[in-house]
Amino acid sequence: MLAHERARLFHAYIDVAALDVAFPDRLANPGNEETLYHARGISAGGLASLTGYIDYATLDRIHDAWLVFIMKSTTVYPVWPNAWNAFEARACNA
Repeated sequence: MLAHERARLFHAYIDVAALDVAFPDRLANPGNEETLYHARGISAGGLASLTGYIDYATLDRIHDAWLVFIMKSTTVYPVWPNAWNAFEARACNA
């Protein structure tokens, strides 16, 4: 599936207001520390291309929810795209 098609799906199936943005005190799995570091550096433009949203408030909420997802996950994601794919799959199936 092409990136713009995935962004359209994300945009259609995600209830941004319902995303979990409550940051935990620590990582559930310390193996995600580097992935979290790189995920924090994703720009608004990068998230806009992944999600199809363009307003900063929505992008910030999605970014926060994704970071919370990584922090709470017990699965180790070796790179941020793996964490994004897992977040996106969970969010679209919720």
